[in-house]
Amino acid sequence: SNALAVGLKAFAGDASDPKQPYVALEIPPGRPQICYFPDADQWVPRGALIWEPTSSTVLKAVAGKGFRAPSPLVLYYEDNGNSQLPNPALKIEQFQTYELDWEQILSQRSRVILSVFHYLGEGLILATQDTMTSLLIYQNIGKSSGNGLELEYQYHDESGVQGRLRWAH
Repeated sequence: SNALAVGLKAFAGDASDPKQPYVALEIPPGRPQICYFPDADQWVPRGALIWEPTSSTVLKAVAGKGFRAPSPLVLYYEDNGNSQLPNPALKIEQFQTYELDWEQILSQRSRVILSVFHYLGEGLILATQDTMTSLLIYQNIGKSSGNGLELEYQYHDESGVQGRLRWAH
């Protein structure tokens, strides 16, 4: 059953010493998957190398993996051959992410975060035309990748008011 969620957190190195790099591996418990798709049992690991060269600077290298199970609509929907065929053989879509972060504390109330990232998606579910029937059918034929840059400024005051400005490209 997909209703079991497992969590694990492990560290290699001395995370209490801000001058030493350390590795953090976190596999958080995920939300239970709906049981209509029995092949959705997947590990979703995310690892990070974290270094604090000063008390106000944190550098991170993060990598992760994820997935998305097909919905019941794309798996099983059919309309008696009028427009669409079901495809119960669909597999999960898989994603990989990589990120480099620089967090800089500017004052007791503000900090800035600069991130560069890359993602890759494979086996993406796309609608296509069946060659035998000319009807619509969903298949795992898509790929996607991208690179980006994100800049964020965070501020909070003594009364608890918080604000963020974020730009991404």
